[in-house]
Amino acid sequence: MNNLLGLVLTVAIGASGSSAPFTPISAKIKVIRVVFRDGAEVSRSEKVGSFFRAKNGSVLTQWLDAEGRPTEGELVDNLSLAQYNIQYASKRVLKVRALKKAVLPAPPPQNGKSLPTDVVDGVPCTVMPVTLLEGLTSQDIGTACLAAEYGLTVKLDYKKPQGDGTSVHTTRLIYNISVEEPPPELFTLSGFTVRE
Repeated sequence: MNNLLGLVLTVAIGASGSSAPFTPISAKIKVIRVVFRDGAEVSRSEKVGSFFRAKNGSVLTQWLDAEGRPTEGELVDNLSLAQYNIQYASKRVLKVRALKKAVLPAPPPQNGKSLPTDVVDGVPCTVMPVTLLEGLTSQDIGTACLAAEYGLTVKLDYKKPQGDGTSVHTTRLIYNISVEEPPPELFTLSGFTVRE
C-alpha cells in the first residue's frame, strides 16, 4: 500500500499547531502516482477513496474498488495514538506505529510574508512548500495547499527522487468536502484482527 504518511514531509506553515477542535470532514480523495526515469513516464497509478476526519482529529482514508467498496484503509487514531493499515476483505489490521502525541489542527500560515493562493474544487487555499527531511538534510520537493477554512491540506503535489534513478510524482487531492461528523463506527476496529 502506498502510505502517504510514510514519507517524512513537512509543510512550512510557521507554527506548531493549535488546541482548537478539528472541523469534522467527509470527502473524496484521489492519489495519482507517476514514476519517471530519465524524464520519461514509466508507470502511472491512480487510487480513489473516501476521506473522513472526526472532530477529535482521527483520520480515516478508505481506498475503494471499482464498485465503491473499501478494500484498504489508513487510520490515524488520535484517541489511541496509533496509525493502522486496514485490509477490509480479510478483516486484518496492522498497527504501523504509535504516535508520540495527538495530532493537532494545522494553524493558518504565519510566516510574516505573503504566500500564493489557489482554489481546489472551489475551496480557497494557501500554497506552501513541501520539504523532504532525510537525515540532516532538507529539500523542497513540491507544494501543499492548505484550506484555512477546514484546517486541511486539500492538495499535495510533490516529486521525490528514488535511489534507483527514478523519481515519483505524487498528487493527492481532497475534494467534494462536506462539513459533518463521520459515523463513529468507521473509526472502530471491532471485528478486525489487529497485529502490532
